[in-house]
Amino acid sequence: MNTVEGAMVFTSLAVTVGLLLAGFSTVASRSAAESLARDAARVEALGGNGAGFVAAKHPGAQVDVQRTSIGGQDAVTVSVHVPARLFDVTGQASIAVEPSDY
Repeated sequence: MNTVEGAMVFTSLAVTVGLLLAGFSTVASRSAAESLARDAARVEALGGNGAGFVAAKHPGAQVDVQRTSIGGQDAVTVSVHVPARLFDVTGQASIAVEPSDY
């Protein structure tokens, strides 16, 4: 009887630890997607290629770059969609475009 109970407990512990690790990995992927979106938005705001930046940093990511206007000021919104362990995560960032006339 002890063997069966022990096997059930160890299996439950293994599943719990596995789910916790997958959850932490997903949270880390979400944070990385937010950071990647923020950096890509900065690159776009400075006149660079944000989609190319994301492709170089994370080849599996999908990028959506939109030029918008926030409060009358030109802005860039970047969404980065990254596959994670449990489910896919999305990071989004908006930043004002730098003026180009000096």
